[in-house]
Amino acid sequence: MFDSSTRPPASAPSTASSSDEVLATLGAGKQHRRKRLLRWFIALVIIAALVAAVVLWTSQDHSPPPNWQTVELGRGDIDVTIDATGTLEPEQSVTVGAEISGLVASVEVEEDDRVEAGQLLARFDLESLESQKREAKATQASARADLASAKASLRDAELQLARTRRLNASGVVSSEEVEQSETSHELAVASLARARAQLQLARAALDQIEIQISKAEINAPITGVVLTRDIEPGKTVAASFQTPELFTIAADLQQMKLELPIDEADVGRIQVGQDATFYVDAWPERVFAAKVTKVHLAPETSGNVVTYTAELEVDNSEALLRPGMTATATISVGTERDVLRVPIAALRFSPPEEERAGFGFGPPPMEKKHASGSAIWVLREDELGVAQPVRVAIDAGASDGDWIAVDDDKLSEGELILIGEGEGEGAN
Repeated sequence: MFDSSTRPPASAPSTASSSDEVLATLGAGKQHRRKRLLRWFIALVIIAALVAAVVLWTSQDHSPPPNWQTVELGRGDIDVTIDATGTLEPEQSVTVGAEISGLVASVEVEEDDRVEAGQLLARFDLESLESQKREAKATQASARADLASAKASLRDAELQLARTRRLNASGVVSSEEVEQSETSHELAVASLARARAQLQLARAALDQIEIQISKAEINAPITGVVLTRDIEPGKTVAASFQTPELFTIAADLQQMKLELPIDEADVGRIQVGQDATFYVDAWPERVFAAKVTKVHLAPETSGNVVTYTAELEVDNSEALLRPGMTATATISVGTERDVLRVPIAALRFSPPEEERAGFGFGPPPMEKKHASGSAIWVLREDELGVAQPVRVAIDAGASDGDWIAVDDDKLSEGELILIGEGEGEGAN
């Protein structure tokens, strides 16, 4: 038999081996976690880089560069002109009215008829005037009879006064009778003066009636064309307070005038003798010539706008123009030579906002407010050598409608001025 107390413990070697295995297992788990975390970190870095690349790509403009329409800045001549719209009028026109009242008996002309000076245009009914004339003649005859009676009375008073004075000198009649004869003589003189005045009044009344009868026939004051007729047979005309306008007669329409309202800012450049051209809607393809003949001194104000009327002579020998036509005229006031100039289209063009803004993070930049005034866009290279539109404020000068003069302190000859956008790629 063996003594159990002297045997070595059987479990000691087994316990040491188990501890080593546990430690090994723990170390392997830590390394595995580190590798797994490293892999997740690398994956997150790659994903972040991809997201940043996508954002950068989508934020940039990958469209082809715009096809700007440009004009090279240069020098040239500008014919300075002033534009205005006015009305064609006869060179001379006369309004014919009636000086008497009455019934119109006949009208002898129509509108557009050509008349000669002194030609009968219309006639009033004379029945009433003839009756007034007969009455005036009767009044005049009565005045003549009264004058003859007054003359006879005066002769009798003179004879009576002379007889009374002789008898008074002989002592036959008294002084009182002489005084009565003198008074009768004075009354006879006064009666004669009154009779003469009444005869003059009767003659004046008759003359007035005859003048009215002469004005019952309305004649043309000038040779020309009847433009308007505002009277018909049977119409009653009343000329008590103002003269009724019956006809408008224009003189020779082969010569007409164009009246233009000139703005007060331009009137100082308008001079007599300057050439002009104009067109009318009736002949849109035809350009007519004119010449400044007068600039009125009197202003005309409408809606706080002050203008001065300029008259231009127009040759209408072809009879294409008519009174009242609206004409758009251009007056040549001079030429500015060898000036820096740009097309008018450059002042009206502005590139789209997105094509003049670069890339950037965050919200789009606020639009820059420019001062009021004229400006053009010029292609200039930026720091990277890329041509970009640059806004340049200018002092606009004279213009001929197609070109406008500009100052040369901000611009240089040869620069490309933007006037629009084209299609396709590249720049013009």
